Formats: sequence, structure tokens, C-alpha cells
Amino acid sequence: RSKQTHLAVVGSGAGGFEITMALRHALPQSVTLHWVMRGERALGGRPDKVGELAIQAAHDAGVVVQHNFDVTQVTTDQLIAANGTTLEIDEVLWCTAAAAPAWARESGIDVCKRGFVATNAHLQSVSHSFVFATGDIGTQVETPSDKAGVYAVRQAPVLYENVRRYFLDKPLKSYKPQKTFLSLMALGKKSAIANRGSITLKSDWLWRLKDHIDQKFMRQFRDLSPMKGSQQVFRVPTAVSGKSSADEPMRCKGCGSKVAESVLHTVLSQLKVVERDDIDSGLNQLDDAAVFSMDNTRWVQSIDQISAIVDDPYVFGKIAAAHALSDVVTQTLDIHSAQAVVTMPYGGDDITRRDLSQLLAGALEVFNAESCALVGGHTAEGSDTMLGFVVNGKLDANSQVATGESLQTGDAVILCKALGAGIIMAGHGLHKSQGEDVQAAITQMQQSNRSAANIFRDHAARRVTDVTGFGLLAHMHSLLADESVGASIEMGSIPLLDGTKALALQGVRSSLFDANSHVLKLYAGADQLSQANQSILCDPQTGGGLLGIVPADKADQAVAMLHEQGYPFACVIAKLSSDSSSVLE
Repeated sequence: RSKQTHLAVVGSGAGGFEITMALRHALPQSVTLHWVMRGERALGGRPDKVGELAIQAAHDAGVVVQHNFDVTQVTTDQLIAANGTTLEIDEVLWCTAAAAPAWARESGIDVCKRGFVATNAHLQSVSHSFVFATGDIGTQVETPSDKAGVYAVRQAPVLYENVRRYFLDKPLKSYKPQKTFLSLMALGKKSAIANRGSITLKSDWLWRLKDHIDQKFMRQFRDLSPMKGSQQVFRVPTAVSGKSSADEPMRCKGCGSKVAESVLHTVLSQLKVVERDDIDSGLNQLDDAAVFSMDNTRWVQSIDQISAIVDDPYVFGKIAAAHALSDVVTQTLDIHSAQAVVTMPYGGDDITRRDLSQLLAGALEVFNAESCALVGGHTAEGSDTMLGFVVNGKLDANSQVATGESLQTGDAVILCKALGAGIIMAGHGLHKSQGEDVQAAITQMQQSNRSAANIFRDHAARRVTDVTGFGLLAHMHSLLADESVGASIEMGSIPLLDGTKALALQGVRSSLFDANSHVLKLYAGADQLSQANQSILCDPQTGGGLLGIVPADKADQAVAMLHEQGYPFACVIAKLSSDSSSVLE
């Protein structure tokens, strides 16, 4: 054989033709391209002139057209036809006619002669009324049509309406396939063949028409308008909320659904609570967790509840459990027990049982790994899934993290996980985030902060908190409160999840940003930052990493240990200075 590469496209339909011509246009002449068809004619079901123009266009482009080559066998380097003819090839692409999957016939649903689900005029299975089938999988027995995308697209609105009407016990709509449609096939270069009924044309301007139609269709999936807030079962009236529900943007989930910090602190500061000698830290201190004594044992207790940030209840259970543990592990590693607070959406018993089982199974995987006993909880119904936990731990009175030490000039501020979870999930809701970036964010949310807390403890950390709903700057400010030091924060050193910066530059931000952004006024240089960087610094983090302050001489070793224990983004993001003003650089 020669060194010439041979590539074959098998399929004589419009798809096979367009793929062949596109490849011929894109590939170098060192690749010999074969268009393989079962019969003599191409584009069966269309007027002869269409097939003739297609074959001529292929010849003109240098494609080798293989007529009457009914492929019955494929080897590593050959196509073998029914009549024994062989064709040497290096690669093969298949674009043959639609074939019915085996499951349709095996399921017991009535099928047509070719094995597709047999449907009536309503796109409804003729044997099972609760089954609807459109596109290539279904065939209307009274008005069959070709397996072409033009029919599937026009069936979609009827399918949507009929599924809705089926559940509402309303009369179903009929779908009547059109007799003819405009077919535009590109020739690789900027030319195209058009056919509708008996009219067939070939021209450059037809390619421009096809490109316009194709681009307009794809923009419907690429250029999406912002999603509006969900239409919940119970909504606060506009007269009370002061907002129009029609204009309300989509609200973030997870930690992005918190009440604003300023509102929370204002309310809590006005409360008059009973003071007890056995409560070391409560509402008056506004710490992440409460500390109290009971039966000669000091306990740390925290509660955290978030709305479902992912659809998978098992994964959400893991995220919620890991998130709830963070406030306690910053104080002690002796986690004792937890109780669940669950809100399930309104639904049937079977669905509620299934989802609740998955939620708790995911949470138990996390708690069991931490030797934390789930001892009870409370369930309720609501418009959205929410999951929270009250977590209890025995406090190590000798722990430096628990007691805290005075901060020193030069101390290093270490962040354990990358920022950007809120922005990425907000972008996901707007269909702007990349799938791999969303998955990376979800994976980080499930990671426990327990090992990081232990490393901070082993390296004499003076203060530790977790970065969650109020964003990095607010949690940084809480670490420095009541101290005569400030922090010099290096923007370039802050680790970000992939995709975060690109989304922030597009203006994507959490719905909690406005509430969180008030902290910016506490940092010198914040007003000089771009809007994208401001969004990142105030971004709420579900399952965010720990933020700790360690002595300068222990920082490098602490970061190295964090990397070894599975926190690849861990790094020093700031140094403490004698100036009480914190600066963003």
C-alpha cells in the first residue's frame, strides 16, 4: 500500500454527503476520501437531480465515490462489501440511516415494521398511553415521515404541550407532518444545494442562506437570557417584598442563599438573651460556633443549613454534611454527634422516600468517616430542598485553635481551597459555566476540612475560620477583629477554580454579592479593583476552605503539608502588618 491516507464515509444520505464534503474541504490532499453508498444513487427519497448534483459536487472536489458498495464486514484496514469487493481504508466514519434500538421491541411497546415506537397523531404510543415518542425513535403509523431533524424540531412543541395536557386530563393536540421542506446541503466550500419539492438549485448564495439559518438556530442555545426567579408555590406578595417577581433574578443556592451578614448582625445585636456562666461563646460573641460547658465537659456546637445546590440528593447530602462540619472542626477534632434538619419539596410518598434516603445516605458517608454519630433530626415540607445539621464536638481546652492567640506582625494567612464556587454555580444556572468547571466545584464542595484543621493545629495556628457564605473578605475581617494589626492581601496569590475569572469578567456573580460587597469599604484599595475581582472577593463559598493565621516561620511547612493531604490550592494569600488597615494589592 502507498503512504496515502484513506478515509471512508459510509452513508448515502444528506448527513453522509455533508460530512464528506466538509472533510474534503478541511483535510489536505494527502488524504484520499471515499464516499461509500449501498446503491447507485445518492440522497434517496429526494428527486434524482438532487442526487446527481451531489455526486457531481463530490467528483469535482476530488472525492472517490464508491457506488453499489453494501458494507457487510469491517476489518482493521478494510471495508468488505456483500459481493466480496474490498476497500482499503485507515479510518471510517459512519453516517447511515436511523435504526431502531432493540429495547423498543423488547419492552413490549407496539412498534412499526422497522422497530420504532408506533405512535398516533398525538405522538402517543398506540399501546401505552403514558408513553410519548418523537424524532427518530417514534413513527406515526397513520402519517409516517422520514427520520429527519426538521420533523423532530417541529414535533417538540406538540410533545411539550401534550405531556402537559396528559397530566391535566385535557384533550391532546395532533401533529401533522409537513409534506415538503427546504433542504440545504453545504458543499464544503461556500456553496450549497437546495431542494424543496420539485425545485432543485445549486448556488453560492444558498450557502449564505444556510449559514444564516444554522447560526440563528445555534444562537438559541448559545445566547441565553438570564433566568428569572423560580415560581415557588408560596411567594411573598410584591406589596410586602417591594420587588417585582417578574424582574427578580435567579437566586443562588447553597451558601449563596444566606441572609445578608449586615442584616443578621443587626438583628442579633438587638436581642436580649439570658446570660449563663456555663456558656463561653454565644450570641454575644457572634462566633462561628457556640461553646458551653456541661457535666465538666466543654462542648462546641454549630448549625448550618443550605438549599440544594445540585440536583443529585446523594451528592447534596455529602456537600451539606461536609459544610456543616467545618465550623466545628476549626475548634476541635473530637466530633461527637449531629442532628439533621431537612426540608423536602412537596411530592408523593415514593419520591420523598427515595430522595430523603439518598440525602441521608450521602450525609452518613461523610459523618461515618468523621466518626460522627447521626442521632436524630427533624423533617418538614417546603417549596425547595434544604438540608442542615446541628453538629456537636467535645472541645479540647488546650487547643490553640480553640483558645486563640494574639496576632503578630508577619503572620501568614493561608487559604486552603480555591475561591469561585458561588460564581461557577451562578454561571451554571445561566448555562454559562463549562461542565468540567462545575464538576470541579462540586468535587471541592464535598471535601472535608478536617485534615486542614489538624494541620493548622499542628502548626500553631493563632486563628482559624472557614470561608463560606459571606465571602473571603468578610471572613478575613472576622479573623482580624479586635486586633491592632491589618492584612496585606495579594490578589494574584488568591487561588481560583477554573472558569471563575472568565465568568466574573462576563459579569456573572452570586445573588448574594450585593449584600456581601459592603465589606469592601473596610479594605484600602478595594475601590480600585475591577468588578470581576470584587465579585471574587465577596463570592459566597459552599463547602469553602479554611482560612488560618499561622506564625511566619511555620507557613511554608503548613502549606506543604496541606498539599500532601489533598488541598492542592492551599497557599499564603496575605501577611499581617502593624498597620491596622487591611490593604488589597
